[in-house]
Parts: sequence; C-alpha cells; structure tokens
Amino acid sequence: MKPSIPIDSWSVKAVRRALSPLHRYFDVQLEGVEHVPRQGPAFLVGNHALLGIDSFVLFPALMREFERVPRGLALRSLFDNPVMGRLLHDVGIVPGSRTSGVALLGNGQLVVTYPGGMSDSVKGRHQRYTLQWRNRSGFAHVALRSGVPVTPVAAVGPDEIFPILSRRGIFPVSFLGDHRERAPAFLPVARPVRCVFRFGEPVPLPEIAAEFDAARELPTDLEPACQAYARQVEGALDRLIRETLDDHPQRRRFRLPGS
Repeated sequence: MKPSIPIDSWSVKAVRRALSPLHRYFDVQLEGVEHVPRQGPAFLVGNHALLGIDSFVLFPALMREFERVPRGLALRSLFDNPVMGRLLHDVGIVPGSRTSGVALLGNGQLVVTYPGGMSDSVKGRHQRYTLQWRNRSGFAHVALRSGVPVTPVAAVGPDEIFPILSRRGIFPVSFLGDHRERAPAFLPVARPVRCVFRFGEPVPLPEIAAEFDAARELPTDLEPACQAYARQVEGALDRLIRETLDDHPQRRRFRLPGS
C-alpha cells in the first residue's frame, strides 16, 4: 500500500482527464468545504449510490478542490481482478480494512469510505437517500484508533442518476463479493442530475479515543462506545442528507420512467 499518491502522477492525471466531463455533466457542487482540512488526515464517510457512481463524481471533485488524492477504502473483491486491482492501486484506492484505514490516516491522508458498502449502493427506488448500514461499525474503529474524527459527507443527486424501475433487488451481484445482495432493475442511462456533496462538521470523538494505541484493536470493553459513535455518525449523516435535500429541491432537468 502506497503511503501517498502524488496529485501529478500519470495515473491520477489520466483519471482526472477521463472523468472531468462528469463534473460539467452533473453540475457538481461541493458545500461545507471548510470542514475538510487542506493538509493532514481527514476521514470522510458518506452515503453510496447505484454502481458507485457517486465515487466517480466525488473523487475528481475532491482532487480539483483540495489538490489531494483521496484514498478510498473499496470492496476487497474488486481487487480479485488483476487489471482492475492494478488500476485502483495506481489511483490510490485500497482494499477496505480497519488496518489500512488507520495506516492511511496515520500517514496524514484524505480517506473516504462508505460503511453501507454494497447494501447502500443497490437500493431499490423506495430506499433512495436512506442509509443501509446494518449496524456496521468498522469505520468507527478506524476513527477511534487513529484519533481522527469522522467528517460526514452527504451525496444528493447520485441516487437519481439512473432511473430505477423496481422497489427491490432483482439481479444478483455476487461478482462484487456478496451473494446475498441483488441490484434493482434500472435503465443504464445517466441522467444529467445536479450532484451536491455537502460536508458536515466532524463528529467529535468520545474521550475513550485517547485510551489505546492505534497499532492494536479496540479492547472488548470499549466496543459499546465504538458502536455508539458509529450510530452517532450515522445519525449526523442522515440529518445532513435531509438538510441537503431540503436546500436543493430541484435537481433533475427531465424525468424518465423510474423517477
């Protein structure tokens, strides 16, 4: 795992050029950027959208705004394909784990993760903008062990890019590492939806964050406090999503079936 990725590396510049049209097409807006440090560690936690389209929009926007390469914690199954794994590695994406998250933050990196993972990205039409985290708390472990508080980032717009035709999952997506998840029926047509990413204030860490060494796992007796912090972050992100939706009621320029 590379400790840092230069913003001017050939791979990063190539990806920025390839994805730059998305910035205009989706009219990307970043709000609350004052909550994200220009230097030093930052831990962004957000809501996911179908096919991970939000990442393709957000990551180049982060590079443009902060001149930093965001280090995404991705599904480990994505690295099973050598070609895909190499590409992700070259642009700073790493297999998601608590250890890699702590290491990257310890190295002063800008780290991005989606606790809902696959569950959050294959939501049916009726679940748009609802968090499907299933009480996961791995990200909270990373925050407490690294001493870096979570900065929630609400993505409004990505859930509406693809017209979703079903309320529930239909197509298995076991190739992405989870045989239980199913993607809803959708039209593979990317609508020009305005994408707004709003960064909230970092969620303060509990006092216990100073009680252990980042090099080891949390003591068992601190697990309840870790779970409590995870749910606190989840609540903060949910409120941020609602506020952003209220402030940006008009996002789509036209409607298709599944709207």
